[in-house]
Amino acid sequence: MNEDNKPEPKVGYGRPPTASQWKPGQSGNPTGKRKAKKGFAADIAEAYALTISATLGGKPIQLTAKEAIVKALVDKAENGNKPALKMLLDLRDHAGAMGDIEPLIVDMTEDLARCL
Repeated sequence: MNEDNKPEPKVGYGRPPTASQWKPGQSGNPTGKRKAKKGFAADIAEAYALTISATLGGKPIQLTAKEAIVKALVDKAENGNKPALKMLLDLRDHAGAMGDIEPLIVDMTEDLARCL
């Protein structure tokens, strides 16, 4: 018995002491669930979406990183860089397989093929 002449509750498996039990309204996980880490594909998609400044014909323009990469590939392919042309055609084929192809890219690559 304790000082208040009340019997002490049983303590054992599944019955913790009353001092260490959850208080009413207290959470068992105060920090909450951890956020999941982003994957590599999400990092790449985020990097592609970044807006960058570039100059085109002496004028400053705003492009996404993805647009700048495609533009650089097209410029290199127009100058006769065969690996760049192959990569551009592979990207076109991949985009076509994914159902995400833009007619402008197809027209440009056909023009490039005629140039080389």
